[in-house]
Amino acid sequence: MTRPTPAMRLAADATIISDTLPRTGLSRVAVIASYAATLRVSRSLATLVTEFESGGYEVVVVRAGDVQGELLWPDWFDGHPTVVVKPNRGYDFGSWATALTLFPVIHTVPLVILTNDSLVGPFASLAPTLDAFEKSTSDVWGITHTEEIAPHLQSYWLGFRNRVLEAPSIRQFWSRVDHIDDKDEIVLTYEIGFSKLLRSEGFVSEPLLDTPALVWANQNPTTVGWFHMMRLGFPFVKSMLVKNADLFHLNRDIDDAVELLYGQNLREWM
Repeated sequence: MTRPTPAMRLAADATIISDTLPRTGLSRVAVIASYAATLRVSRSLATLVTEFESGGYEVVVVRAGDVQGELLWPDWFDGHPTVVVKPNRGYDFGSWATALTLFPVIHTVPLVILTNDSLVGPFASLAPTLDAFEKSTSDVWGITHTEEIAPHLQSYWLGFRNRVLEAPSIRQFWSRVDHIDDKDEIVLTYEIGFSKLLRSEGFVSEPLLDTPALVWANQNPTTVGWFHMMRLGFPFVKSMLVKNADLFHLNRDIDDAVELLYGQNLREWM
C-alpha cells in the first residue's frame, strides 16, 4: 500500500464542488488559490476567472475557508471553473498542492499558472500578461523577483512551461507540501525553497517585471513598487495594501492611483 504523502492528506479533506476540467487535450490551466470567510466571490476573483477563460485557460479554483459549500458568484458571472473547497490549512501552497493531487493531469499540461486571490483586480485585460508568459523561453515564470531574505520568484503568480511540473524533483516538491502554521516558515520552506530547488535542478526562471525598475535591492516589489507595477502594465494591487493602507502610509493614494490608471473604483473589487 502506498503511504499517503502530506499533499494527499491535505487533498483528502477537500471537496470537489464542480468538475469541468477535461482530462485530455489540455494546453492551458490556471489554478487559483482562494481564501475567504464567506462563500461570496469578489469581483476580483470572478473577473480573474473570466480573463483566464477568455485566454483559453481551464480554471481550477481551490477555495479555503471555514465555510464549505457552493460559491456565491456575482450575477453577471458566466464562467465555468472547476471548484474545490477545503478547510483553511496549508495556505496557498496547500491549495495548489491539493489541485495537483486531485487533478494529476495538470502536471502534464504545457502551460500552467498557479496564482491566488491576494490580488485586487485585474482592472484591465490579462491578455498582455498571458501573452508574455506564453512567449517566454523560461521554464518557470513569475511577475516579480525579490532579493528580500533570499533571491526568489514571488509565489503569488508562477507560470510553468515545458512541462516542468512533470519533472520528478518538482513532483516530489509538491507531494511534500504540508500545513505549516507559521507564515515566515512557509516563505522560507516553500516560496524561497522552491526557487532554490529550481536553481539546483538547472531550470531557468525569470520575472515579467525587472526588479531594479520597481524598487531598490532587498525591497519587496509588491508592497514598495506597487505603483510602478501597475504603470508597467500589471493591472492589480495586493489586497494587503488596501486593507492596511495606514500601515503602508498610503491613505487614499492607492485608490487614487487605480482611478487614475484604470478609471476604476478600487473598493468595488474587494
